[in-house]
Amino acid sequence: MKLSVLIKTHNHEAFVDQTLESVLAQRADFAWEIVVADDCSTDGTRTRLRALEALHPERIRILERERNLGPVRNFIGALAACRGGYIALLDGDDYWLTTDKLQQQVSLLETTPELSACTHDARIVDARGGLLAERYCSPTLPSRLGVERILRGNPVPAGALTFRRDRLEPLPEWFEELPFSDWALHILLALRGPIAYLPEVMMAYRKHRHGMWSVREEADRLRLTICCCSLFARTLRRPWARRAAARQARLQLRLALVEARGEGRRVRWSAVSEAFRTAGSAAPELLFSRAFRRLLPHLLHGPAAGER
Repeated sequence: MKLSVLIKTHNHEAFVDQTLESVLAQRADFAWEIVVADDCSTDGTRTRLRALEALHPERIRILERERNLGPVRNFIGALAACRGGYIALLDGDDYWLTTDKLQQQVSLLETTPELSACTHDARIVDARGGLLAERYCSPTLPSRLGVERILRGNPVPAGALTFRRDRLEPLPEWFEELPFSDWALHILLALRGPIAYLPEVMMAYRKHRHGMWSVREEADRLRLTICCCSLFARTLRRPWARRAAARQARLQLRLALVEARGEGRRVRWSAVSEAFRTAGSAAPELLFSRAFRRLLPHLLHGPAAGER
């Protein structure tokens, strides 16, 4: 088996038919399979998946979780069940736009052995498929992505990624501690070889009110991202641990500002001090960061009540 398409689903009844149909439409000159890991959906997702599996038993395998594992543990279990040497990712509410996506990515990986993975651009759509943005990725994104670029913020959607399985496994022990896996997955792969970026738009990333990420408030998203940075800073080797700590410190400043605005109060000095402690030797750089410049006017009004 050359490739496995790994799809995670959770309460994606409204979207999963389009997701699977976009994968089934792929045309490739190698053997491939679809592994769908349903994380104990409580809507009609499983009914739809079983119907699709019955129509395509030679292509689709469903892993039905008896209890909710969460996105990271669901991914880990699904990866172990895959038989392919290459893994292509897709979430159950997104879908692919071209029928040769897998062929393009595998052909590039086969002819460029130093690459650990291949990704591409996407469009952003709403729950009904209406266009929200023509492109997901920055127009300045380079054709090869390394650790430094990815640590600044995950620049590509997970559903665009196809990677060499042997460049990822075994997963580090700390992987299970992550609140979400996409960012860490890109970093781990980039540590073992550059990730090729293709500017072609070959998938649709769906942004809707039930999405696992888009449904969260900004402060909650920042806290989860800070949690990831903290893990990276503790576990990655230098210089990447230092870069992760610097990124975490910037996010802590952003969170301090978001929380202050949301609660109608001044920024807490204790939160700012904690960010500079996190930055460590990168603290001087933090003084000149955009995050600190945005925060500075709110600090000049004085400390928050109770911290004088």
